[in-house]
Amino acid sequence: IDIRNSYNDKGVLSKQEQDTNFDTRIDTWIYRNVVSNSIKQIITDRDFDNSPDSWKDHDSNGTVIALREDNTFDGYVDRTVFFTDGFPSGFEEDNDGDQVIDRRGTLQKDGTLSSEELLVQGKRQSKAFYRNGEKIQEEEDRSGSGKPDLITSFIQGQRKEQKQDTTGDGNFDTLLLFEMNRKKEEKRDTNGDGEFDQFVTYDGQEIPILEETDSNFDNNIDFSRALSGGVPLREEEDSDHDFIMDTFTYYKDGIIDRVEKDTDADSNPNIIISYINSRRVKQTNDRDGDGTPEAITVFDPEGNPVTISEDTDEDGFRETKSTFLAGILQSTKVDRNKDGTPDILVTYLSGEPVKTEQDDDFDGNFENLFTT
Repeated sequence: IDIRNSYNDKGVLSKQEQDTNFDTRIDTWIYRNVVSNSIKQIITDRDFDNSPDSWKDHDSNGTVIALREDNTFDGYVDRTVFFTDGFPSGFEEDNDGDQVIDRRGTLQKDGTLSSEELLVQGKRQSKAFYRNGEKIQEEEDRSGSGKPDLITSFIQGQRKEQKQDTTGDGNFDTLLLFEMNRKKEEKRDTNGDGEFDQFVTYDGQEIPILEETDSNFDNNIDFSRALSGGVPLREEEDSDHDFIMDTFTYYKDGIIDRVEKDTDADSNPNIIISYINSRRVKQTNDRDGDGTPEAITVFDPEGNPVTISEDTDEDGFRETKSTFLAGILQSTKVDRNKDGTPDILVTYLSGEPVKTEQDDDFDGNFENLFTT
């Protein structure tokens, strides 16, 4: 026997049992509403182990309203599909077998996704929205606060925009823009005033090529860094926030090579600092902007000045030279008549002058001595 029908006392069919695989064991039970003569419930044993694993419920008119399934055949329902007007409208799933729902969503009439939620220990971790089967937005709660702290928008299945709340204060402070599903631009609001103050531009491999910062939050960029392969090439800074970049740093193979400063806002750098292996070795200062430095400083490996040569009267001749030891002034020589031979020598002890020698007739010999 592979079909058995049961009737009530009025001769109305109330139940039908079926053996669909002809193994002599019942695997399908169809219960009927004897009033409306419609199907009430269909129970199925899909793996033919004598234990039901699918239950399809119908309303009084015979329209399906729910389908419960045990897809792992462990005796517990792990997926339920809900129907509206006979069409699938939502679902719930337990995918890890802990008997707690970890995925649920809503469906279009054709069964395609409309929305989807992922849950951890009963709490929603993320929610996604779909249109025509394609994801258009996803909300994630990474902190477990119950509110989304990351929202991603999609176009044709690819990420286009992402908002993040990185501080957990309930406000989105970071915006990511994507191109071809790769990160193209990043904007950050670091002080929570609602305005972006840090900007990063990426290449096609999501490696930074430009970083910009508004450090004083006046909506103007005052620092920028150009990069290649993630390695810095050049930096520009507006150190006095007058809307003019005045400090320029150049790198070679990712190591600082030179810094140029425009301290008089004439768009021409007047201070140039040279580096070797990231160590400052020399600094020149063109105080009058004529293209010739009036002061040249040489540094030791610790960054302390060793010598400073200066043109104090800006005539193009550096007539004063000071010598340092471990950054402490030792002596100063002055060539007043600019014949190449110093005619004033000041000696220092612990940075204080203790002796002054002068060659007042410029014959190359110090004939006057003053001590302190």
